[in-house]
Amino acid sequence: MQEKGLNRKVFLFGPPHILSGNETVHFSRKKTIGAIAYLTVHQRSFSRDRLASLFWPDSDYSHAHANLRKVLFEIRSLCGQNVLPASYEVVGPLDLNSIWVDVHEFQSRSESLRQQDFLFIKEGFKGDTYKTQTYKEDLQAAIDLYTDDFLSGVTLLDCDVFDEWQFLYGENLKQTLSTNLEEMAILCEYQNELDTAIRTCRRLIEIDSLNERAHRTLIRLFLKSGQNQAALRQYRQCEQILDQELGVQPEQTTVELLSLIRESTHINNAQLWLPKIPYSQGSQSHRSQGNREVRLDDVEKIIRHVHMNTASFRENSPANPLVLRSKELCVLGDLTLRSSVYHDGNILRARKYYGRAIQINPRCSDGYAGLAFSFFSLGGYGVDARVNERRKVKVEQLLKRALQYDPGHSRALMVLAGKKMEWDWDMPTAENYFSDALRNNPDYADNLLWYAELLMSTGRFKEAYPMLQRALQLHPTDIAINYRLAKYYFRTGMYSDSLRLLHIIDELYPDRYLVLSLLTFILLAQGDYRGAVRSAEHVVSLEKNGYTLAELSIARAFTGKIEAAEDALKKSKAEHARLGGEDAYFVALALHTLKRDTEALEWLEQAYHDHDISLLKLCTEPLWSNLHWNARFQQLVRRIGLPLCLDYIKQAVPKIAFPEGNHPLRFL
Repeated sequence: MQEKGLNRKVFLFGPPHILSGNETVHFSRKKTIGAIAYLTVHQRSFSRDRLASLFWPDSDYSHAHANLRKVLFEIRSLCGQNVLPASYEVVGPLDLNSIWVDVHEFQSRSESLRQQDFLFIKEGFKGDTYKTQTYKEDLQAAIDLYTDDFLSGVTLLDCDVFDEWQFLYGENLKQTLSTNLEEMAILCEYQNELDTAIRTCRRLIEIDSLNERAHRTLIRLFLKSGQNQAALRQYRQCEQILDQELGVQPEQTTVELLSLIRESTHINNAQLWLPKIPYSQGSQSHRSQGNREVRLDDVEKIIRHVHMNTASFRENSPANPLVLRSKELCVLGDLTLRSSVYHDGNILRARKYYGRAIQINPRCSDGYAGLAFSFFSLGGYGVDARVNERRKVKVEQLLKRALQYDPGHSRALMVLAGKKMEWDWDMPTAENYFSDALRNNPDYADNLLWYAELLMSTGRFKEAYPMLQRALQLHPTDIAINYRLAKYYFRTGMYSDSLRLLHIIDELYPDRYLVLSLLTFILLAQGDYRGAVRSAEHVVSLEKNGYTLAELSIARAFTGKIEAAEDALKKSKAEHARLGGEDAYFVALALHTLKRDTEALEWLEQAYHDHDISLLKLCTEPLWSNLHWNARFQQLVRRIGLPLCLDYIKQAVPKIAFPEGNHPLRFL
C-alpha cells in the first residue's frame, strides 16, 4: 500500500485536486482536502479532539468524532493507507515522503533558497556564473509551483477558525512568492534579461499593488530598456495607487526616479540599477531568529486572538467577512511591526497588511491608525519620517479617517499624541491626547509606554514608573517596553537593574544596536571606559551611522583617546551630511564631551533645524552636565517646549563616574 501513495500528487494552489498518475482522484468532502492542507502545513500530529473541534465546532462530541473518522478514512483511501498514522487519541503526522504536495514543495524550495547567502552582500551581487544559474533555476521552479492562491474557491461552512487560518496562511504564502519574484527580477536584470525581469515585476505588482519597491524596480527596468513613456506611466500609476489606498506620496527614492525619467538618463552600469534590498533573512545566525518573518506558530496565535476578540461581534451582528478580514490583516500587521528592527523591511511589510485591510474595508480604523503608527520610532517599532519627508506622509489624514470611523480609537489618539510630541514639540497637547487614549483603554501597553516617555522627557520619572511597570505586566517580553524600563533605571542611577534588563533583552532580541548602545552609556556611567569603548565598537560593527559613530567618539573621549575620538566624530559628521540631516544631536553631545562647547551649541541649533527628535532628551541628559546652566542651552530647551530639570540634573550627574579631575559640576 505504501507504493500506491508514492503515485499521489496533491495540489493545494488553486482549486484543490489529487492526481493518481495522470488521473484525477475525486474526493467527496471539502473537509478532507482541508484536513490534508492543515496536516501538510503543520507537519506534526494533533489530538483527535483538536481536529474534531477545528472542522466541526458546532457539533457534539460524538458526531464530530464520527465525521473525523470518515475524513481520515477518505484521506487513506485517496493517498494510501500508511500515509496518515492514527491512534485512539492522536492523528498524524502526515507522511510527506509518501505523497507529493505542491504547497509543501513550494515552502521547502523557498526555505532552501533563503538558506543560501552567496548571492547578495551589502554592496550588491556576488557569485560565480554556475551558482547563479543553478540558483535561478531553483527559484523559477519554486515560482512555477504557485499557480493560484492557496485553496482557491474552498470555503468550509461553520469553520471560522479554519477559515481564518486558511486566509492568513494564504497571505504568508503570497509573501513568500513576492520574495521569490523580487529575487528573480534582480537576477534577470543582472543578466540583462530585461523582458523577463519586466514580466516578473508586473506579476509582483499584480499580487500586491502597494509594493512600492516593485514599482521602483519596474520603472528602472523600463528606463534601462529605453521605454521612457512606460516608465512615466508606471510612476504615475504608483503615485495614484499610494494616494488612493494609503493617503501617502511615494518615498523619496521613488521620486528621485522621476527626474531620471524626465532627463531620459540611461545608466549602463547594471550594479547601479540593482535594488538595494535586505536579502536572505534565513542566512542570519541562530541568535538572530527574532528578526525573521512571521511563522506558522505566530499565525496560529493571531487566529486565536482574532477569534476571541471578534466573538462578541459575531454574536451581536451579522457576520461581515470584509470587516473580519480587515481586522485579521491589522493583527498580522501589528505582529509584523513588533518583530521589526529599526529600518527593517518588516515595517514596509506591516504597512502592506494595513493597506490591504483598508482596501478590503475602507472604514477600517485599525488599518488607518496602524499605518500612521508605522511612521513613528518612539514606540520602538516604526521608523520616523525625516523632516523633509513628513509633509509627504499624510499622517494627520490617516488619523482623521481612523477617528472619523471610531472617535475613541485608542491607537489613533496615541499616534496623534506622538505626532504632537515628536514632530510638533507640543507637550501639553500631546499629554491631553495620551490621557484621552488612557481613559478609553487603561491597559493599552503602547500608550502607557509613550506616555511614560513623555513624562521621562519632562523629568517626571516618578509618574512614569507605574506606567512602565503596568506595560511590562501586559507584555513581559516586549522589546520596546523592556528597553524603556532599562532607560528609566539608567536615568535614575539604578545601573545594575538596567544591566539586568539589557541582558534579558539581548537574549530575547540579540544584536539590536539601539539596545546595546544603552550598554555603552551605562558602562561610561559606571567608570568602565574601556568596556564602553569595546561596546561602542561592537555597536558600530552592527550599524554604522551618525549616532553610533558619535557614541564611539564619546566613549573614546572618556578614555582620553582624543585623536581616535576626533576621527569617529569626523565620520559621524560625514554621515549627517550624507543623509541630509540626521543625528546632529549626538554630534553635539560628542563635541561637548571633547570640551568644544561653542561648536556643540551650534550643532544643537542644527539639530533644532533638522527637527531631530533626540532633542527630547535634552533636559534629562546628565552628560550635558554644566551646559544645563548655559543661557543659550536653556533658551533652546524652552523653544522645544521642555522644562528645565536642574534639580534632577544636580542629583543625576554626581552618580556618573566622570574621569578624575574632570567633574562637570565642580563649579557649583
